[in-house]
Amino acid sequence: YHKSEPIWVPVTLGGYYEVSVEKMMVGSTVVGASRQSFGRTIVDSGTTYTYLPTTTYRALKQGVEDYCRSGNKCKGTHSGSCWKIPTKYDGLASFPTISVTISGTAIPWRPEGYLYHKGDGDQFCYGFDDNGPMHETVLGATWMVENDVIFDLGAQKMGVAPANCPQYRERPRGPGGEARVTWQEIQAEIAAGGP
Repeated sequence: YHKSEPIWVPVTLGGYYEVSVEKMMVGSTVVGASRQSFGRTIVDSGTTYTYLPTTTYRALKQGVEDYCRSGNKCKGTHSGSCWKIPTKYDGLASFPTISVTISGTAIPWRPEGYLYHKGDGDQFCYGFDDNGPMHETVLGATWMVENDVIFDLGAQKMGVAPANCPQYRERPRGPGGEARVTWQEIQAEIAAGGP
């Protein structure tokens, strides 16, 4: 369920859905200042992470970390590509929203998307990574989390709308075991507007 109307941007059809990423910002810090910073950009729901050219990846990671160090804004302890966040999901609100500008339109990338919960503890890790020798960007599933992403192929445009997506933080048991979440519970959660 959309929280607001979709933000529409042009998409080029080919072997992949291509968009023109022009800029990323963490707070007021620009981490990619031109289309050349991102190379060719595709949107791919079949790719889990979001991959960026090396220089842009490093600048984005540094931008998040600088934001968090500035006045101890983020409620977590940084280590490598992960953060220990004692308040878990509630602590994500203290992290910055990344602004991704596509064809002149800014689209928010919230921490619930670019940080994923690793394991059972309080560790959250970056859902974006270095694309190695490829000078191109792949906006993967981590960029889409907590959004409805709509492809209008006839009009060659893509819409992104913040959404109330259900959160399942415990995996149901496998075959032969009792499921932790029943279909009725899922339907009730959706009918109630999400978690």
